[in-house]
Amino acid sequence: MSQRIYMRNDSEPALVKTSEDSPSTSTSMSYLKSHYVIILILVIGCFLLFHFRFKLAELHDRYRTRRRMGQGYYTSIDTSSFQDDINDGLNSASFDLEANNLTREDPRNGLDEQAKEEIKRIMKSKSMSFDEARLEYVRGEFAGNNIDENGVPKDPKLVTLSS
Repeated sequence: MSQRIYMRNDSEPALVKTSEDSPSTSTSMSYLKSHYVIILILVIGCFLLFHFRFKLAELHDRYRTRRRMGQGYYTSIDTSSFQDDINDGLNSASFDLEANNLTREDPRNGLDEQAKEEIKRIMKSKSMSFDEARLEYVRGEFAGNNIDENGVPKDPKLVTLSS
């Protein structure tokens, strides 16, 4: 530790430490203040992250979905239309897609894909018309869901009120 000795006017030597040996109090205070500022910034940052956590998660999901779409992980949904269903023969006088859906500009994307495939399979395997195949499909769906042909559930605990 280097010390410099200075003489005062009254001839007593005085020891003075140089600034190279120890930091001054103003330097140490600014050092402490900078730590408080950093801690304050971290606390505010943590609070903001906690407060906006749901919005940040939503932004992350949106970014991830866009990135995956760009990389080809997702394929577009097959957009069939009522016109495609009419062309496939899924139309009759009692189930008129053109009059009920096309001319009224129905915003839906056509008939259910799974139901269309099943009805086409029934039409082909049993040589039935569209109406007959559709009726058989609906009866099969009703039976699978424990509903009789009139549309009333077969549940023994069912209570119905007649007027």
